[in-house]
Amino acid sequence: MKSLVPTFFLVAVFFLISCEKQAPIISQNAGAIEAEIGKIVEDINKGKYGETHSLIVYQNDKLISENYFEPFDANKPHYQYSVTKSFTSILIGIAIDKGYIQSVDQKLLDFFPEYTDVKNLDRRKKAITLKDLLAMRAGFKWDEWTYSYLDERNDANKLIRSSDMVKFMLDLPMADEPGSRFLYNSGATMLLSGIIQKVYGETAEEFAKEFLFKPLGINNWDWEQGAKGLSNSGWGLHLLPIDMASMGRLVLKQGNWEGQQLLPSQWIGESIRNRGNQYGYQWWLGTAGGSFSARGWGGQYIFIVPTHNMVIVTTAGNFNNGHRAVGVDLLNRIVNAIED
Repeated sequence: MKSLVPTFFLVAVFFLISCEKQAPIISQNAGAIEAEIGKIVEDINKGKYGETHSLIVYQNDKLISENYFEPFDANKPHYQYSVTKSFTSILIGIAIDKGYIQSVDQKLLDFFPEYTDVKNLDRRKKAITLKDLLAMRAGFKWDEWTYSYLDERNDANKLIRSSDMVKFMLDLPMADEPGSRFLYNSGATMLLSGIIQKVYGETAEEFAKEFLFKPLGINNWDWEQGAKGLSNSGWGLHLLPIDMASMGRLVLKQGNWEGQQLLPSQWIGESIRNRGNQYGYQWWLGTAGGSFSARGWGGQYIFIVPTHNMVIVTTAGNFNNGHRAVGVDLLNRIVNAIED
């Protein structure tokens, strides 16, 4: 395990077209897609897209592109940053399906009765549900975007330095009614890790190993731990890009993997329903081709494009403003090649 480090993620928000309402379009333009991918690879090698590390494309469940760019290769796990959040959403869906969690309507505080001295306890805090955490609508007073993540005034930085991240989150004052306002909150996602650990009796990493990684054939990963061994569900997962694509393919196939239903299709539908601000249950919604995505700082993307039966993965080290949306541009180019 790697130690928890103060590196984070930024994300962009786009228009949603729900995949539940669209039938897949099986492209007859494979040559054009491959030609466009070839041009994209040339542009990456020329430096047009900054420090891009990989580009993987599946269509109709067939691998049509797998490209890596120095210093990365096929065997080097890549930092997922906030893509980790979408993996965590999948784990919550599995935990509900297997009976570890009753429903998304369970109250947050009911998972942690051992914390008998919760600060700033009021009616609003008592009303927070699992659903509110998933949708980033918990209502906590929280700010992780005003200051740099390395700045001690940043709430996420304070969370990192706490000796008990679950208690830190539970003690926060409230700012809104739960469910009333979207506010990006990595601490809310960290609570999901705490919930999985509480109901399963082992870490979220161990839960993922048993019920997600093993069935998908994922065996090369690293998951950072925070205080008290809590799996860093906010940004701490490292995976091979090809395994990121496996996660995307699982979701595209409505949770079915080689005949085994690992994740209920209903959970996927709930997860990509717009809860406000083009955000579902730890998924970003609405880009080209009716896609939705897992996104992480620096250019980590898993795009799922149901209208074209496609999964697109990019990894990168683009942490400057000029290259943060590289993945979105690559998605647009590939989808346009299909639709032109």
